[in-house]
Amino acid sequence: MRFIVSDHLPGENRFGKWHYTHDNGIKSWSDQEKVVLWFGYTIEKPIEEIIEKDIQQLKEANGKFCVLILYKENMQVCLDYFAQTKVYYHTCDGLTVTNHLASLPLSKSDIMTSSIDHFMQGLGENVPMYACKDPMNMEWIYEWNNFSHDNTVFESVSSIPRDCWLEHINGETSLLKIHDTIQTNFDAFGGSNKLSDSEIENKIHQCMEEHSTVIKKNYNNICSSISEGIDSTLQDQYFNA
Repeated sequence: MRFIVSDHLPGENRFGKWHYTHDNGIKSWSDQEKVVLWFGYTIEKPIEEIIEKDIQQLKEANGKFCVLILYKENMQVCLDYFAQTKVYYHTCDGLTVTNHLASLPLSKSDIMTSSIDHFMQGLGENVPMYACKDPMNMEWIYEWNNFSHDNTVFESVSSIPRDCWLEHINGETSLLKIHDTIQTNFDAFGGSNKLSDSEIENKIHQCMEEHSTVIKKNYNNICSSISEGIDSTLQDQYFNA
């Protein structure tokens, strides 16, 4: 499921100023006013219905998806609430958006060596990455994790952060904040509407049943990570294959 959209790089297809290429895992739809590329799914109603009838519903849609809306001059990249899909945007010589970093025309000269040197100096030589008992080492690892979450070591290349969509309007590229996860969590923890244990169990079952049913319908091969935690145990109950 790979795509690349650019206003200056060549592609197999074109709409307005946008050149785009994608594999068979990416679906497309057009009403002449816009071209929509997407992959993933939504829960309450099919993602195809949302795209064709009211695309703004994506802001509240539950599921896992990446949707690119191409107008002749503008573009919007929409991600689901959890933003598990990494989508990169390159703002050198124009705008290029892709979910496959290797598709970008990057070379050694694009590497920000200062960032790499900074973190290498912090970690030092022969420092094991899992030396949790060394607080200085862990401090640098945390800093690297924070940096790498939405940044890369390449100049002018970042990934769309959680809670945000990417917009390109009138030649300007910006991030549009759609959700506020931290505030939502604080509101939930501080709320007075507390559920009983049985209500929580029923809610978890309802959500897992809805999601797993849609996932199994859309994907033939499903991989689940294995650990000793409750997450794997819970997933196994709904993905027994």
